[in-house]
Amino acid sequence: MNAREQAARRDELVRQRERQRLAEHYAKRRAVKAKQLTVKQRQAARLWAEGYTHREIAKQFGVSKYTITDRLTAAQRKLGLEPSGATQRDRRRLRAALYLEESA
Repeated sequence: MNAREQAARRDELVRQRERQRLAEHYAKRRAVKAKQLTVKQRQAARLWAEGYTHREIAKQFGVSKYTITDRLTAAQRKLGLEPSGATQRDRRRLRAALYLEESA
């Protein structure tokens, strides 16, 4: 491996570490913000992060799916997440924030 390849590899390792450090930093900030969630927002967010639909969550709580949508939107905003929809990435971020909040 020549010097140029070594330098490129070293740069990539530094970028990977920096990305990981930033991801951990923002996850911790979200965990602190998760403490601001109401009990109902936290319950709905936990179920949604596990993969339940709005309708399924609403049925468990005896409310409309629109109430659940409102709770989840409020929870995501409090956590600094963009309430963009039901993507797997959104669910993972929410799950991580709630997990970190429990372990903090």
